[in-house]
Amino acid sequence: MEDISLQASAAGLEFDLIKPGEEIKKEFYVELPIQLSLVGSYHGFGRFIGSIAKLPRIVTLHDFEIKVDNRQDITKSKEQNLIMNLQAKTYWCVDRENL
Repeated sequence: MEDISLQASAAGLEFDLIKPGEEIKKEFYVELPIQLSLVGSYHGFGRFIGSIAKLPRIVTLHDFEIKVDNRQDITKSKEQNLIMNLQAKTYWCVDRENL
């Protein structure tokens, strides 16, 4: 989660939500789903997704939803913010004896 948080910050995004789910144990690995809600620009979302793809560990992104942030007063800002809701999943290998 720390890597995801750092990548979002580097892309100029802010978190509305970062909520880890329950670990899901599989035969050879464990999957950790993380619900995310990020606020920022369209291009910031692109930078974030590109940087997640370059991480040394496997992180997959699912169930994207992008909508306009209606909470923002656009008269005070140059650019309309967006909200992106998605689920990230990260994985790690485990010994079969430890499952």
